Amino acid sequence: MISIINMNMKSLEDTDDTEKIRSTISASAHVIEDMYKELRDICFDLMPQTLTNYGLANALEEFTYRLNQNGKKNFSLDIFGLDNRLDNDKEVAIYRVVQE
Repeated sequence: MISIINMNMKSLEDTDDTEKIRSTISASAHVIEDMYKELRDICFDLMPQTLTNYGLANALEEFTYRLNQNGKKNFSLDIFGLDNRLDNDKEVAIYRVVQE
């Protein structure tokens, strides 16, 4: 995606065509939006802030919600026995198992 933006910007170096400039900027802005969404998803997959800030139960609920967003499958989640937060390493390990 960065290569696409780079090529788009280089294509503008020798042009005075305002329509080409506008369309190239617009296309590049869409690529940047896609990059942002993809990067946000990657960061979430690595370590969701919900897990860090609110614990395993909330992170699993958010993960289930995200899985159900595409509408292809419908997952449900039942949580019991997690009234208190676990040790951070345990929460991360359990979250990773569920991710897999």
